[in-house]
Amino acid sequence: MQIGDQFGESFRVHNRAGIARVIAVANRLGITSDLAKDASLALGTNEVNLLELVSAYAPFANGGAGILAYGISEIRDSEGRTVYRRAGSGRAGGRPDWSR
Repeated sequence: MQIGDQFGESFRVHNRAGIARVIAVANRLGITSDLAKDASLALGTNEVNLLELVSAYAPFANGGAGILAYGISEIRDSEGRTVYRRAGSGRAGGRPDWSR
């Protein structure tokens, strides 16, 4: 498939589902950034951070299970003492309801 065809397909899905539904699914997948409510959304023109992208793609790799993405697991001071350690596994638990 050529890149032009992929953009065309993105627009078709975007137009068929509607902007509100596309944004709702993005939010359920972990995208919390403000998304433009226009056709450029289908091209991926909105800025999102890396943790949002990881959260959004994880259910596709995990059989539908979401995750709570994180970037820092531990911080130590100059003497090697742990001043912060992240608790938890990163798994969100459960599967999203895609039917909404």
